[in-house]
Amino acid sequence: MGGYFENDSGGSLTVQAINFGNCPAVAAYTPGGEIGRAAIVGESDSANGILGESHGLTGTALSGGTAGTWGDIGDGADGKAAGIIGAADNSVAGYFENDSKKSGAVTVLAVNDAPGKGTGLFKALMAISPDGTCGIGSGGSLTCTGQVKALATTGGDARRVETYAMESPENWMEDVGSGSLEHGVAVVTIDPDFAETVSETADYHVFLTPRGDSKGLYVTHATATSLEVRESGGGTSSPAFDYRIVARRRGYEAERLTDVTETYNTAMKAVELATTPRATALSLPRLRQQARSGESMPVRPSGPTTRLRATRPPVSPSRHSTANTPKPSEK
Repeated sequence: MGGYFENDSGGSLTVQAINFGNCPAVAAYTPGGEIGRAAIVGESDSANGILGESHGLTGTALSGGTAGTWGDIGDGADGKAAGIIGAADNSVAGYFENDSKKSGAVTVLAVNDAPGKGTGLFKALMAISPDGTCGIGSGGSLTCTGQVKALATTGGDARRVETYAMESPENWMEDVGSGSLEHGVAVVTIDPDFAETVSETADYHVFLTPRGDSKGLYVTHATATSLEVRESGGGTSSPAFDYRIVARRRGYEAERLTDVTETYNTAMKAVELATTPRATALSLPRLRQQARSGESMPVRPSGPTTRLRATRPPVSPSRHSTANTPKPSEK
């Protein structure tokens, strides 16, 4: 172990690292790459195991919470930084696992508290690949430049095949059902729960399929709660039929091929700014080279630093015996 620090104080930091220059305050590097080997491990019971801060703390960080690792980025970064960044060449850049036994405990929670209802295509989550973008935006909307798919099983669970969501220029919802004519007429009651999710007007479409011989079927007396199906030509037969009701989603009646070009370009520009490589005074490859060669790291010139004043005397490690601690000459 290169170094060990312990603190049994109730209100003092164990290690505080501050760098006033343009390079990391702490750099941890572990060669090899065996599974399970980490450069930094953050563990917490009642406080943050590791707290990383840049451009000042945010109000979110001050509002409370406990984390094994907490990365915090304040204002002033011009969209070119992040609270936590994970990078990989031929591996997974970020991995999250949850073995919580609590019902409803999520593995990953993404929250955006910024105001502005109805704006932001990727407000809560944004995923980008070389051939497209998909994310969760304002109002919980899923927005993708590619296809929306589900994977179904076939061949006795031996194969996975893609199924595709239907898309439309307008926001439609639909319900299907069956009925039977009696002497040429039938009344279909619209499901009350479905009726509450669609436009309050009777501006909906009904598609009928007779399940027996008839002169044809048509719809009349359509209201927000029911509709009447009749046989054409004054027929009085009693065939069964299927129906499909398609109505606009309530609250989204006016939407049709909404132009989001400007919003999309703004989102992509922000990503471009955040991911553009920027020259730093001390890059991670440089740190690795120094770690291998034993070259000394750059340090801040000595001088008065009010931000590093000790707040209390050092705590002696009374809980641990020092009998077996090697002396400097024995190391």
